[in-house]
Amino acid sequence: MPLSLFRCRASTAVLTVFLTVAGCCWAAPAAASVDAQRTLQASVDKILVILRNPDFKSGPNQKVLEDQLRGIIRGVFDFAELTRLCLGVHWRQFSPEQRTQAADAMADLLEATYLGSLKKFDNQQVQYGEVVTGERGAVEVRTTVVAGANTTPIAYRMRDLGGWQVYDVVIEGVSLVQHYRTRIQEIMMKGSPQELIAKIRERAAASRSAS
Repeated sequence: MPLSLFRCRASTAVLTVFLTVAGCCWAAPAAASVDAQRTLQASVDKILVILRNPDFKSGPNQKVLEDQLRGIIRGVFDFAELTRLCLGVHWRQFSPEQRTQAADAMADLLEATYLGSLKKFDNQQVQYGEVVTGERGAVEVRTTVVAGANTTPIAYRMRDLGGWQVYDVVIEGVSLVQHYRTRIQEIMMKGSPQELIAKIRERAAASRSAS
């Protein structure tokens, strides 16, 4: 899938919060799934309040609101787990410090890539569907973003590791983790962990300048 198309679809997901485990089977919802959906919905509600504030697009409090938005995103997303899944087998090549740096770089990249898209928010509505459980305590919270006559199915995959957090987002069947894993694998075939971190940071800086 072209990156531009994925960005377009992913920006819709970000309007609701801002993250596929191979072979994972999803089953009927469990009691814990309710807590996961409540956590996600609470973050969504906070983000929608910010997006509906006129100052978010242009106003004296724009930077304050952007910082608040970043804080919510960092709170609901598990960027360390997202980065680990994106790296796959290459995760073992990273030192603890490099793992932290890579997770921070991925967080910066996603924030920088989609902040501009968030400014195009036009009062889309979020509908919550079923919540299903998977392996190793994972759950999938399924939602639909409604924009006029258009609908976009978005699933948030979450785990409770001291609090429910999102580790992957699946937009119209396309996984955020799988998308970035493909690109990361290409870089790691020839590069080092530090080179990958630098490339992610460069991409984040370029996206920030373009927004």
